[in-house]
Formats: sequence, C-alpha cells, structure tokens
Amino acid sequence: MNNRDYLYFSMLFNERNITKASEKLYISQPALSSFLKKTENDLGGNLFIRSKDGLTPTKLALNYMDYLKKRNALDESFYKNLSENNSFLDLPKKINIGITPWMSSNILSTLYQKFSKKYSDINLNFIEGGDYVLKDLYLMGKIDCFIGTDVIFDKLPSNTSSVKLNDDNINMVVSKYILDKLDMTYERYNNVFSPYKINLGLLRNQTIISGPKSQSIHTITNNIIDYYELTPKSIEYFSNYENILSFAKFGMGITFMPEYYIKRGPSLDNCILFIEGNQHFKYISKFYYKNTKYKLFYDNFANTVRLLFKDLISDSVL
Repeated sequence: MNNRDYLYFSMLFNERNITKASEKLYISQPALSSFLKKTENDLGGNLFIRSKDGLTPTKLALNYMDYLKKRNALDESFYKNLSENNSFLDLPKKINIGITPWMSSNILSTLYQKFSKKYSDINLNFIEGGDYVLKDLYLMGKIDCFIGTDVIFDKLPSNTSSVKLNDDNINMVVSKYILDKLDMTYERYNNVFSPYKINLGLLRNQTIISGPKSQSIHTITNNIIDYYELTPKSIEYFSNYENILSFAKFGMGITFMPEYYIKRGPSLDNCILFIEGNQHFKYISKFYYKNTKYKLFYDNFANTVRLLFKDLISDSVL
C-alpha cells in the first residue's frame, strides 16, 4: 500500500460518488475509475454496488477501509518512532538483511520505502536465501540481520537477539482424490485425528511433496515424517509453494504447509486440511540481529519490522 491508495479509496468511500471524489482529488474521473477497477481486481471482489444514486460500500469495502486506516496509522507511528529515536542512535552505514524467497513482497517494498526515506544515508541491502543459507551467512558475518523461522535456529551466537514476528499453524494438505482411492469417508478421516495424537497409518506409503533442503518447510516435513513414522513412498521437492499446493490439490501427494501460504495460494476446494496442536505443527517467524554497538538502532529497526510484519501478515484484506 502507499499513500495514494488510502487517499483515493477513502475519498471514494466518503463521497460515494466517482465524479465528486475525482473533483476533490484533482484527477480525472477515468483515472479514478481505473484505480477502483484495479483495486477490485487485486482484492477479488466488488468494493461498491453501483447505482444511479452513487456508490454503496460492500462488506469487502468496509473491511478494506478498516485495513487502510490501520495501515495509515502504522505509517504515522513509524515516522513518529523514527523521529523520536533518530537523534540519538549510533547508525551503521550499511545493513545487509537476509530474506527467504517466500517473504511477502509487500513487506519488502514497504520496509524499503519507509526506511530509505528516513535513513537516506544508510544502504539497506537485501540478500535472498533459504533458512539454512541465511543462517550460514549470518554466522560468517555476511549479513547483519535476517528474517527466518525458529525451526533450525537453535545454535546462534549468544550476542544474537530475536523478535517474534508471527506464529502460524502447519496444515497437512490431502486431496480428496487420495482419500477416495483409499476408500475413506471424510467423516471417518476426521475421526482419525485427536488433539494429542494423529494416526496416519492409512496415509503411509504416500508421496510427500516438500520444499528443498535449504528451506524450513523441508525440516518441518522431515520432523513430521520421523515423529509419525510415515515411511513415504517418495518425497518430491519443489521450491515454489504454489506449485507444491497445486500438486497436492490434484492428488500427486500430500504436503505440510503453513496456513499463511495456504491462504495466499491456489484454491484447495478439493482438499482436506488437518492440523495437530503440537510443536511439529507450528511455524514461528522471527527477526534475528546482533547486539553490536548499534544495538539501540537495531532494537528500533526490529520493532519496525515486527509492526510491518504483524500488519501485513494478518488476516486483513490484502
């Protein structure tokens, strides 16, 4: 999101009329109509019901307006926070920050825009890699901080601090096609699960679709395989989570995936999703950074990342 989104949409929301809104914004009506159409396409639904009396907001519009207000408040809080801290912080000249391939592009663009606007003298450099790669780069001093998960970060230096960004549940994604082949009713399959133990006997010897070894999804999948003694027929590796979910959808195997990626991925209308409340079915994102002479700056930076992450990875309309 940028300021234009909030300005344009809030004007439409308040005026309930494209002509009046465009006049107050000092832009052409076609330009505002094009903005509205693109926004609706991005959100996947109508924001207003059009009639001769003007625009009537839909439920999606109400949710989106609430989301934009929260984003605008976050922007104001961000600048206030930077202004209050910038005067006394000891600032580095360059920050190498590690990110995983699956990180939200919204987070990167928003973080970069806001950071570079306030700290124009600091070079913010993004380095992409899987969790294991980022951990190695951090240990070698190639990056100063990174966003990763808690799955494999158990032996970091003692001078490392971390801020929790988000926790998510891991879902097992199983196509109904596979259940049909096993002659299982979905009600019966639901009953296989309990809050404490999952009996995956009927799903043993199946193909499992996983991420590459440089990603934490691979570690999570292996932990679940070992814990439940799944003895898979084979394990297929794909780097793109949308491909993983699509293959699982069409019955090419089962997979384990955080809910966040499932929500942003392809429709899984022909799948059953299962979850269990233990450590193997949890996925916690964290921001890791070193306690150096720039500690006050990094503490502030980490909190900024946390706020952006919380807002953008929430269930708000995106």
